[in-house]
Amino acid sequence: NELHWKLSEGAYGIGRARYSLCITSASIAGWAGTFPHNPFHVPVNIDVTGESAQVAAGLIQGQIKDVLSAVSIMRQAKASIDPRYAKQTEKLEYLDWDDLSSDEQQLCPPLFLVGGDDLLGAHGFSQVALLLNSSYPIKVVVFSELDSGLVTDGLQEYRLNRRQDSRNNLAMMAMSQQNAYVAQTSIADNNHFQQSVQQLLSNNSAGLICVHTPSPQRHGFAPEHTIRQAELAVLSGMFPLFQYNPQDEGVFGTRISLHESMVQEINDSTDELNLNPVHWAINEKRFQSHFSELTANAVSPVELSDWLKLTTAEKNKKTPFMSLSDEKGDIEKIAISKDFASMVAEQYALRRTLQELAGIVTPFTDYVEQCAAERLSSEHQADLDALRAEYEGKIADINAAHQYETHTKIRNQLLGLAGYDASKLN
Repeated sequence: NELHWKLSEGAYGIGRARYSLCITSASIAGWAGTFPHNPFHVPVNIDVTGESAQVAAGLIQGQIKDVLSAVSIMRQAKASIDPRYAKQTEKLEYLDWDDLSSDEQQLCPPLFLVGGDDLLGAHGFSQVALLLNSSYPIKVVVFSELDSGLVTDGLQEYRLNRRQDSRNNLAMMAMSQQNAYVAQTSIADNNHFQQSVQQLLSNNSAGLICVHTPSPQRHGFAPEHTIRQAELAVLSGMFPLFQYNPQDEGVFGTRISLHESMVQEINDSTDELNLNPVHWAINEKRFQSHFSELTANAVSPVELSDWLKLTTAEKNKKTPFMSLSDEKGDIEKIAISKDFASMVAEQYALRRTLQELAGIVTPFTDYVEQCAAERLSSEHQADLDALRAEYEGKIADINAAHQYETHTKIRNQLLGLAGYDASKLN
């Protein structure tokens, strides 16, 4: 029949596809939709409407419909062989995805929704959130440009404020849904990248993985520096790596795994081991408008690390800058735009939020330590009081016994001096 043909042969003669693709975003769809750069051996939908999340939801429901049909046939076959499975055939007409067992759900190939943060973030995230809260096997793969709302291309008036643009913290927004596997990873760490992909695929339900994709052509740096730029994005705190697995034991915070670089605090130092987003962005031409040589007439220049500690009113009256070494080793003072400096502050806050959620850094540490110290002190004092009472009782008993013995000896000696036999009188 048709189902047997689909599973055994199919249109390409290779049987059932292991996954399906829904591709969006101009930069990605432009490549994938151009012959001969699209030699896919799986079902592919290239969406250019900008409504890819809704399209993906419809596609996965079509796949699930086929799986439900196959499961219905299998359950009917089981019931015809073994009467114990007869009850499973009673509700086959109303069979739903959530009625399937874990093994049966694995019969449905996952659908990968692949796109950039330009469409899957910002206004498109509301639709992505609906997918993540479903139990369908949709895997959202987001390629992050990391423009942070600072690359406008002449569209400044149409851009959202950075705090309103969910592209800047898309993975954090996805993690807040709590129901789906979420990872933010990078080609800078192959082990973290592979682990994130494996965990994404091992989960039967929806999931999202956000990958930083540095592009020499679009971002403006030499191709041989691609991996280095990816590493700088991670080490500078511009793109923190983490994983959230809802299948892990415990509560929300214990299910978050941070990259080893997240364990260390961010320092505003120009030391190679203590980088900040300026070290990453200054190498990309798309951000060149935010950096310039610090001139003598700059308004109240102040180091970026000190500028970040100022109040909003004070920041408006200062010019943030950093001292960086050029290729010759000479120190050069670079003025930083207030927009970029503000973005650095936001990235620091985001990093700290992740650390607090994972329990690595928490403002409640001092309070917890104080309570623990007070409890230990109280318990210790109680032990000391009990021990003191015990020994004071023993000392009192020893003193009483000693006094009785001394009194008896003196009495016997006095009786002896008077000519009496003390042993007969006792």
